[in-house]
Amino acid sequence: KSAEHISVNTCFCRHQQSHLGQACAAPQETCLSFGLGSKALTSRGVGRVIDHVEALDILQMCRDHDLVQMADNVREQVGYMCNCCGCCCEMTQAVRKFGHLAEVWTNYIITVDSHDCTGCGKCLSHCPVQAIALTSAVDPHNAKARKLKIDEDNCMGCGVCVRHCPKGAL
Repeated sequence: KSAEHISVNTCFCRHQQSHLGQACAAPQETCLSFGLGSKALTSRGVGRVIDHVEALDILQMCRDHDLVQMADNVREQVGYMCNCCGCCCEMTQAVRKFGHLAEVWTNYIITVDSHDCTGCGKCLSHCPVQAIALTSAVDPHNAKARKLKIDEDNCMGCGVCVRHCPKGAL
């Protein structure tokens, strides 16, 4: 809300994948730029200027599509905010392959409340970096016996899985 200039650009990763016939269904006009970076991009015809209201609408749309919101690691004058999927984004693919990268470091790691977790596994498919696994149940007829295991080396702390836990155990 404090940015004086905001623009939205096409997601490079999903756009590239669309040329290969492999893009997911997530929207492509999702990358936000702010301030001087936004001015530089729009002056060159890359992206389009938007207002704060449209920027917030785009962020909500991205959240609704389970996109990971990543931005500069600064307190003030954020320059960009990407909204990344787990299938097309080069950054999330790199985290899955190599573990935590300095470029996407976070202070947050998902934790599991083992008393509330039912082992339903609904969170698994929503993790963009596949950092959640379900342990085998001792009793295959008792889902509660299954437990979630968080790969802390890969968890980005994005919180996408949290929205899909029906018991609020994440």
